[in-house]
Amino acid sequence: MSVELPGLPLLNTEDLPSFVLPSNPFGSFPKLFCGLFQNMKKMKWVLANSFHELESQAIDSMFDIHPDGVVTNEEVERCIEDVMCGPEAEEFRENAAELKVAARVAVADGGSSDRNIQLFVDEIIGNSST
Repeated sequence: MSVELPGLPLLNTEDLPSFVLPSNPFGSFPKLFCGLFQNMKKMKWVLANSFHELESQAIDSMFDIHPDGVVTNEEVERCIEDVMCGPEAEEFRENAAELKVAARVAVADGGSSDRNIQLFVDEIIGNSST
């Protein structure tokens, strides 16, 4: 199965988080998730919690990544250790600090999230009276 989302490359099952897969012990979530994307073209609105600066960095950083099968606990631990204490740890902290500032700007009065939420509410209010 593949999932197509605007602004992202085509996602395959191995690209998705494990909690949305049929092997998830809470089996109903994958059905809801898959149903959501199968009916996406019928939906008028989708409200998501994100902001452009975060999405563009995430997309850029993952664009050429094709995830390596089963990941062991040791590999996850090694990656966490690299992020926290490795040679690029300071750069990761700086990037996180920049994203924190960008998130605050986005949700502040007049920020992109603030404006988009207001547009969303205005459209709902405008459509609910028709």
